[in-house]
Amino acid sequence: MDIKTKLKDDNVLFSSSSNSSSTAQILGYLEKKGIITVEDLINADPEIFYFATRNIYTAMIHVLRNAYLNEPLVNGDLLQKKYIKSDLERCLSKDILALGLVKQDPQSARFALNRMDWFGGVIDMKYILERLPENSYCSNLRAFYINYLKKLEEDKRSKNDVEIILAKLEELKHLTEMRDNLNEKIFALQREINNYEAETGKHVRK
Repeated sequence: MDIKTKLKDDNVLFSSSSNSSSTAQILGYLEKKGIITVEDLINADPEIFYFATRNIYTAMIHVLRNAYLNEPLVNGDLLQKKYIKSDLERCLSKDILALGLVKQDPQSARFALNRMDWFGGVIDMKYILERLPENSYCSNLRAFYINYLKKLEEDKRSKNDVEIILAKLEELKHLTEMRDNLNEKIFALQREINNYEAETGKHVRK
């Protein structure tokens, strides 16, 4: 992927977003900051963005650096965390802020989380991503994260499938060796019986 790609042509966060008005708003804001290409954004100093949305643009930078430069996804570990209800105030709000899913305002995070259908028990970030109320700033990031988790699941499933096949191949090898050993013993016994019958003229097999 070419970091010289214009943001309006980017398929990771922008042109693939379902919220075209939100995307146009973001692109317009970035253009005013002199940020036109993917390269411009991934090299931007987060301090140039308004404090209220700085975490969102920082998360976008992390995502694009992962997609275009193959760098590990910063905060990617948060996408695989699990939570219980008491985590809402303690760390969950902080995590969705770090992922750029809401504006940099604890009240925004709390409001978003309180609107989810969560009646207790353990949930994961995928559950949260799929149920957070629509937000004009986070829809493109959320779509990326959902696809990112889907790919992780597919890779894990593929890895598990390979491991299962390798285990079956190992079992097949073991069974084949057992069969070959049994065949050798059978052939050896048959030779002994044939030799005995040939030497004695007695037929012991019916």
